[in-house]
Amino acid sequence: MFKVRGNRMEAKSKIGPPTESMGLAPGLKTFLALQAALIVLCFASELFCRHALRLGAPFDYPLKARGQNQFDFVGYWTNFEYFRRPRFFTNGPPFLYPAPLAIAYWAFYAIPHHQLRLFLGFILASFLVAGCLLGRALVRRGVGLIETTYFIGLSLAFAYPVWFEFKQGNIEICVWVVVALGMWALFRQRTYTAAACFGVAGAMKFFPLVYLGLLLSRRRYRETMFAVGVDVFTTLVSVWFIGPNFIATWRQINSGLDEFRTTYMLHLRLDEIGFDHSLFGLYKRLSPQLPPMPALSRILTLYLAAAAATGVALYLFRIRKLPLVNQVLCLCIGSILLPPVSYDYTLMHLYIPWALLVLFAQPMRVHRVTVPGLTAAFVCLAVLVSPETEFIYHRIVFGGQIKAVVLIVLMGIGLRYPFSDEAAASYSPSFFTSSL
Repeated sequence: MFKVRGNRMEAKSKIGPPTESMGLAPGLKTFLALQAALIVLCFASELFCRHALRLGAPFDYPLKARGQNQFDFVGYWTNFEYFRRPRFFTNGPPFLYPAPLAIAYWAFYAIPHHQLRLFLGFILASFLVAGCLLGRALVRRGVGLIETTYFIGLSLAFAYPVWFEFKQGNIEICVWVVVALGMWALFRQRTYTAAACFGVAGAMKFFPLVYLGLLLSRRRYRETMFAVGVDVFTTLVSVWFIGPNFIATWRQINSGLDEFRTTYMLHLRLDEIGFDHSLFGLYKRLSPQLPPMPALSRILTLYLAAAAATGVALYLFRIRKLPLVNQVLCLCIGSILLPPVSYDYTLMHLYIPWALLVLFAQPMRVHRVTVPGLTAAFVCLAVLVSPETEFIYHRIVFGGQIKAVVLIVLMGIGLRYPFSDEAAASYSPSFFTSSL
């Protein structure tokens, strides 16, 4: 390992960009190569099944859309014609999200004309901005502009979770943006801003609240309580805004969440299970025969309790003691693996720890330091952000279950191998964000 001589300030000074342009770290090259190979395999398999074997669904995805494109967005058009009126919950499909996400939908529907184009443009712009910021950080760490453009461009082009988000038009992109902003604020030491973002994201969907572990590990107890307050405040204000009757709206929102639980969590939806990488989805897919719904409901309750207890235990005894990048990686995996349903668009959240690992790997390449587990982490990430829709058994895709297993492996890597080195100045926030 690279040994630091002198004091800590000397170590930090050695982290600056080298005078010569350096190539990409080996782990980054491995990530791109494996991702490209998996995409070629996917498309070749699909083309062969469609044109040589004349097979239709499910052998014709992702080149051919599953049903109506952007259904998760356009499906609520009729609902939002009556937003803030009682018919909002009855003039269309049941609204299956927490109240703050209704506000997110309304922000796009409120602008007349081209709502779908605006929403898809928001998805694209969010990732382009994030890619440009990461690219600038790589350039300032000594990577050549051409290599940086090549790496960022291919990473965005190959990003299967973003493809899936485009095809579904799911509102998850808003959760991702808020979490990403919170992570940026945290590394900038703007802890109250980070807490506010994590609180808002937790109000949108419960599981982003796991990121409060990043504040707790730094003993930011006031900020943690502030985040909880923001979560409650955002929920209450959102219910009030949807209106017109607070109690009636609260009941309708909870009714939609109950219907989501019944329809998606307590049923094996064969056309969707291949895109569900949750741990509970793995159980439903591999179970020889699911029990009746009342029994499965009790199993789900036990699963959630066991997942919560296991997550808390892992955090207290291991995760909070790890370097910050490992904490982000493990908490992110928990937020997309442990929910009872977790479709492929939630894999977008992995690009947050992926970016941190990219920024960590490059200085290690400069100093010729070999970090155990780093390449393995990039291999897992390449598998997770690539399509596995060509893995089909009895006409049912099980790519989601492959991803669930890989998520468990990646969690093990994050728990086992600390991505820390004195050459990285012990992960001071400025190490990652000084050039962002």
